[in-house]
Amino acid sequence: EEDDPEGAIAIRQAQPKPNANMFGRYLLLDRLGEGGMAEVDTAVTYGAEGFRRTSVVKRLRKEMSSNKDVVSAFIDEANLAASLVHTNIVPVFDFGKEGDEYFMAQEYILGRNLGRVNRRSLENEQKPLPLNQVFYVAHETLKALDYAHTKTGNDGKPMNLVHRDVSPNNILVSARGEVKLFDFGIAKAANRITQTQFGMVKGNVRFMSPEQARGDPVDSRSDLFAIGLVIYYALSGDALYTADTAYNLLVKAAQGPGERELANLKGLPKEAQRVLERALQSNPADRYQTAAEFAQALAPFIAGAHDALARTMERLFGEDIKSEEAHFASAAAAGAAPAAEGDSGATAVQSTKRFAQPGEA
Repeated sequence: EEDDPEGAIAIRQAQPKPNANMFGRYLLLDRLGEGGMAEVDTAVTYGAEGFRRTSVVKRLRKEMSSNKDVVSAFIDEANLAASLVHTNIVPVFDFGKEGDEYFMAQEYILGRNLGRVNRRSLENEQKPLPLNQVFYVAHETLKALDYAHTKTGNDGKPMNLVHRDVSPNNILVSARGEVKLFDFGIAKAANRITQTQFGMVKGNVRFMSPEQARGDPVDSRSDLFAIGLVIYYALSGDALYTADTAYNLLVKAAQGPGERELANLKGLPKEAQRVLERALQSNPADRYQTAAEFAQALAPFIAGAHDALARTMERLFGEDIKSEEAHFASAAAAGAAPAAEGDSGATAVQSTKRFAQPGEA
């Protein structure tokens, strides 16, 4: 694994025996998540001369295959994700239909999402991640967003892409300290076949801009507000917005930070206060205007953070990740899929849940 920073495995291995867990050419291993529309599993695919690669397969539920709107949205998601090629974005490299089931396959990232990293840090070390590592994660995510926000279509016209679901659960930190953004399932783009109707709210409310929470039209600056909320969460251990009901939470998000939330910012390091006072402005015109501008504001504070983050991942998840690697290797070699024990769930997974609490896998 030392020579494979993204956790993709390509080694010589005997072809698997016929198995109930075979899905086309993919051997399904562990279930990562499921929802009303899709199921997500880790998997191994085999090729000529014993080629083997670990990936993540997202399958549309069989009962959804007759729903034209759902199928169109799934195809749309796959096409959009496959067009995004950037070092800080988890790539989708396969899409197809096996029997009546549509599926897409993406890179398997050996690591954990930011929510789990933050939670483990609080549990094991009684403190959140340090400022330079949090800023580094945000900086790398902003590089992914800058690429997405400025991407043009095949016709040369701007795609006007907005992720709309930037949250700790959709930011992956690899075992080597790399940062990857994923789950463009509800992204807004000019050339998408499926469009969200005006007034419809999609995404994680705790990490949502005021305009998105209101169901108003959004642009790239909405994602930048979400990054600000992610930074606050990672530094404090809590989401900025709290409420006793889902409705009241949505109301708070729609209004933007109030006196209580702004007071909470004062508990953060001065550098973070300055950054977030601008990033979390309710009026988009008062925020950072581009992902590149936001990233530039963080750049002076991230020297050495990549290596430090890799050491943090080793300290927090080292044994888990070693067990995970061994589990995938043995399960694939045996052509079986026994469940791994302990905290070995891979997190390179397209989220099938909305309105998730911070830190949920």
